Amino acid sequence: MINNIFNGITRFLKGKRSFGVLLLAMIFLFTTSIAAYAVEAPTADPPAGTYGGTQKVKLETPTVAASVYYTTDGSEPATGSTLYTNEIEVASNMTIKAIATDGTVSSGVSAFKYIIFAGGSGTVEDPYQVATAEQLNNVRYHLDKHFIQTADIDLGVAPYNEGEGWEPIGSNKSSFTGTFNGNGKTIRNLNINRSATDYVGLFGVTGTAAQIQNVKLENAAVTGRYETGGLVGLNVGTITNSYAIGTVTGKSGVGGLVGFNDATVYNSYWDKNTPGMNSSAGGEGKTTEEMKQQGTYVDWDFKDIWSIGGRNKGYPFLTNNPPVEAENPLTITAATGGSITTGSSGNYTAGTVITITATPASGYSFNKWTSTGGGTFANANNASTTYTMPANPATITATFTSTGTNGSGGSNGGSSGGSSGGSSGGRSIRPAPSAVIPIISLSLLS
Repeated sequence: MINNIFNGITRFLKGKRSFGVLLLAMIFLFTTSIAAYAVEAPTADPPAGTYGGTQKVKLETPTVAASVYYTTDGSEPATGSTLYTNEIEVASNMTIKAIATDGTVSSGVSAFKYIIFAGGSGTVEDPYQVATAEQLNNVRYHLDKHFIQTADIDLGVAPYNEGEGWEPIGSNKSSFTGTFNGNGKTIRNLNINRSATDYVGLFGVTGTAAQIQNVKLENAAVTGRYETGGLVGLNVGTITNSYAIGTVTGKSGVGGLVGFNDATVYNSYWDKNTPGMNSSAGGEGKTTEEMKQQGTYVDWDFKDIWSIGGRNKGYPFLTNNPPVEAENPLTITAATGGSITTGSSGNYTAGTVITITATPASGYSFNKWTSTGGGTFANANNASTTYTMPANPATITATFTSTGTNGSGGSNGGSSGGSSGGSSGGRSIRPAPSAVIPIISLSLLS
């Protein structure tokens, strides 16, 4: 009897133990499944990378019922960030950071960096198109690719004009080995302040495969140490049909176009009238006046490739890509005592010659032309003359002097225009600003 009771208790305990094991197993599976659950991080389409043109980026997570939050200002995303609902338009360089969350569990942060050019794919046949300062800066991320400039670029903007200024493209450790076609467009206001740095210029170092052509670099201010130039610090590649205007400062290996040339630059010139610059890595020194004369440029093709005069401040420019001259307003007015009979106010490019004529009213004679904002009169003392537009807004005024009669022939002692005997109108002429002649280097490979 006792044995039967013992056996029953044993069987009961064994059953309870099996149930306990089953229960423990169920608890383990439940807790591990909870631990294994996670919200998957967002993905982007198209993926991060370099593109020629604006991209529309779609963010998504495979986790059902999870939402995506993102930032584009470099900050870390959280549930308080922008909720993703529509495609994100990426028209310039952008880094998108994103997380996914179901309200309880959040994914890790995904980062998608996009580098944007105006067009192209970076091949010889389809080069990346460079139209902005940011896109020119992007060249440094693809040193072996091919580029073409499609618009004038101003580098006098932040961050490229702040602190040390522009960082040269290519270095002694990683040179630029691609091609860059300036396409006759202008790069203005390059500013570099790196007096303790070697290999300084728009491009720092070019490799043997590099080709730079048709680049117009104007109003550059470049400071480096050794191997410092306006366009290239150390050139081991090929430079053709290009010029640089500006000031270049360094200790050794300094030149207006190229600081140190380890290749060949044909038919290049630099302006020896520029203060502080008496040498260049290549070329022949010429006066500023000579730099504006076609005869200076030996073997340059002024029939099909180059033009000179009338534009680009008198320096050569590519015929098929003439500089787009900015227009500025000109106001033509007449002071008391006359009117303008030839010449119209409007917008004119620098160097435009405008024929002007002023006609005095009865009782007045023409005095002279005056200008505010510069410009040049052929003869300011002639009522009919010409005026050459400066590179800035200007106002020109015809002034007149009373002759002392009012034209009515009255003899009753009436006033003939005031007892002061007439006035020239209180003329005030502001002198034109003095010109600063820059360093110039030009190059053409024959």
